Amino acid sequence: MFGKSQIPLIITDNKAAYDMIKNPGATKHSKHIERWVMFARDAFLHNRAKFLLTGTANMMADSLTKVTDRTKFYKCRDYMMNA
Repeated sequence: MFGKSQIPLIITDNKAAYDMIKNPGATKHSKHIERWVMFARDAFLHNRAKFLLTGTANMMADSLTKVTDRTKFYKCRDYMMNA
């Protein structure tokens, strides 16, 4: 009835979070990790989510959550509208 859905791709520009998800114990301060990192790591290890590290310039969500210049706003708009 229902087909298997695709594995979600989570894109981040936070190198520290990416390293902690991909490599447990990547930092010496990883002893006190927030729950979301543990949830993300579990999803990665059990192949329920994929993570991709990208540069800050390529983060489309920044246009929705931060003050951005016109160029980045138009880039985000065009991406979302598949233009």
